[in-house]
Amino acid sequence: MQLKRLVERLRSHRPDILKEWENRSEQEKNPGRPLLTRRQFYDHIPAFLDLVEQRLHDYAEKKVERRTHAPWMPELPEKLREHGRQRWHQGYHLGSLVRDWHHLRGAVFHVLDYILRHEETFDGEVLRVTYGVISELISTGVGESVNQFEKLRQGEAQSRLGDLEQHMSLLDRVGRYQRESLLEFAHDLSGNLSILTRVTNRLKAIGPDEQNGRLTEVLSLGLETALRLLDEVRELTSLEAEEPEISLEDTTIEPLVCQAAEPFMTLNEGKIEFDLRGPPDLTVETDPLKLGRILQNLLHNAFKFTPRGQIRIEWKVVDDDLWRLTVHNHFPDAAEAEAPSVDGEVESHEGDGLGLAIVRRLSEALRGQMAVRREDHHMSVQIVLPRGYPRHEQEGVLVEGEHEIPREPALTE
Repeated sequence: MQLKRLVERLRSHRPDILKEWENRSEQEKNPGRPLLTRRQFYDHIPAFLDLVEQRLHDYAEKKVERRTHAPWMPELPEKLREHGRQRWHQGYHLGSLVRDWHHLRGAVFHVLDYILRHEETFDGEVLRVTYGVISELISTGVGESVNQFEKLRQGEAQSRLGDLEQHMSLLDRVGRYQRESLLEFAHDLSGNLSILTRVTNRLKAIGPDEQNGRLTEVLSLGLETALRLLDEVRELTSLEAEEPEISLEDTTIEPLVCQAAEPFMTLNEGKIEFDLRGPPDLTVETDPLKLGRILQNLLHNAFKFTPRGQIRIEWKVVDDDLWRLTVHNHFPDAAEAEAPSVDGEVESHEGDGLGLAIVRRLSEALRGQMAVRREDHHMSVQIVLPRGYPRHEQEGVLVEGEHEIPREPALTE
């Protein structure tokens, strides 16, 4: 009889339980809470309180033994899962869902404490059963709600992953199409330019008059530039198509720099001062062919935009793990306006931005980083590279993450 009276007391105080639960819930900042109506906020909690009362009533009627558990009410899991579904759709986080149940338990116990202190007392066995039933249902509610919540979250994650895979596949197809189109374009245009080049060479051999000779020379220079651009497009497209294969060996930097600079120093007509500085015995582990291509592209840019002035190539040790290569050139006002740049999207003058893009891609293949600075009449390109690499089991593959390279290495004079 006492258990039935306690059930009646709880039923009469249900508005107080809901109000206390609402007060406790409002104390935490939940992004989904302000968007809910009162009915949405209460959700399936009244149905849960019905289950508590039914459970206690069954104990009072001796329909279940006091130490037994489910399946005393088959619909219980579905009722409790509904709360997890509702809170998911209402934008709750998993932590907020669990605290929902924690607040409910606190609210019910708070009202029970009020009943015992101000209205009626009950014997210890009745209180043991009551607190046990409430705790059991709260625990089951948390488990069922979290389980349903996680299923919904995993379903959404799988859906998003599927969308992401579709977009990645589309981007991959677009990238392949672009690369194939560029290569086809470069191949077709190269054939036509080669014909024009042969025609130009024939005109030179015939010995045209002075005016036609100047036009032929201009045409020849233009064709050489166009063919070089096509080579750079093909090279950049090839680099972007797949990870370049790296062949590492111990390389002394000074001879490699001298070899790369020699053609430009030979073409120099005395208007440019070349300054090569660095430790003659600096030896690092690198791919000499890739590093040579980096130097050639950097020197080509510097030579083109320095009709007079200075080109300085500097190499030095940064620390035990890194070394730095710097190509610095000084150019007059006219050339400054045409100087190439690389910053996200490549801006170029006659393809020299492509040259820097190739340098950046080759630097990344060597696990290095490139930084560019333009200031007044000066331009500096610095590349920070590892002095050595850990080996992967597969030859020719570099292991990433062993050396942290600054995303934008500091430019120093």
